[in-house]
Amino acid sequence: IEGLVAGLDDPYTVYMDPEQYASFMEQTSGSYSGVGMVVEMSEQAVTIVSTFKGSPAAEAGIEPGDIIIEVDGVSTEGLNLDEVVGKIKGSEGSTVVLGIYRLPPITATTVAEDGGQGSDAEAEEDGGVGQEALGASQLPPGGETISFTLTRRTIEVPVTESEMLEVGDKEVALISFFTFS
Repeated sequence: IEGLVAGLDDPYTVYMDPEQYASFMEQTSGSYSGVGMVVEMSEQAVTIVSTFKGSPAAEAGIEPGDIIIEVDGVSTEGLNLDEVVGKIKGSEGSTVVLGIYRLPPITATTVAEDGGQGSDAEAEEDGGVGQEALGASQLPPGGETISFTLTRRTIEVPVTESEMLEVGDKEVALISFFTFS
């Protein structure tokens, strides 16, 4: 079935086994016990997409683009996205230690050094199914490793978040959607 669905070449169509489906239902139920961040498998690295405001991850300073390389001292190399997420989630009040690899911010000088070309590699967007995380030796150079000890708690997954921005003399509403059911 996984092969049949993969043949559709649609990043929004996936097959979930019973364990993956249970995890998906937990994520969309509105709350779970964890650290409050959204992750994805990006170029074979478990990468932070965002953190929820007021969550342990946000309060600790974890940032979008950070790469998770260890969970409780165990490398994420060779693990798929669901396995890494499973190690991060846990009972409320317990702690988890995340080893994070953080690349320096991109500056105009950084872009100019590579001629503004960037990378020609295409990231697969299959939700991390079947992909395994990179090893530490395969990470991009120039980053730093940071350790965060986080206390898990019940996370209420927001459906939307909004804020008013002023653009010139006009106000614009910025609305972010986190989940669609």
